[in-house]
Amino acid sequence: MYIRNALILESGPLADLEIEFDFHDEGTPKPTVIVGRNGAGKSNFLSFVTDALIEIAAKKFTDVAPHHINGSHQWHRKIGGATIRSGSAFELAVLKLAEGEA
Repeated sequence: MYIRNALILESGPLADLEIEFDFHDEGTPKPTVIVGRNGAGKSNFLSFVTDALIEIAAKKFTDVAPHHINGSHQWHRKIGGATIRSGSAFELAVLKLAEGEA
């Protein structure tokens, strides 16, 4: 499974982040390096990726992530502090994942 693109709006230090990941002609991903100063949102971005992968895996396997009492999954990403963008009325994260050469 590969991440094709990511869009994150109004999430902590990430006001407007859109990434289109590069792929080789045969469909395999090129390496991507995420760099930035402390507090720039690198860990915030990676937590969205982690949560997406946990949610996908939990649809197939029952022992991927602990469940809360209401049956929902325990998310990796913690909301609060640096993950909330001050003054924003919303937060949006969309990750497009695809298997193989989709």
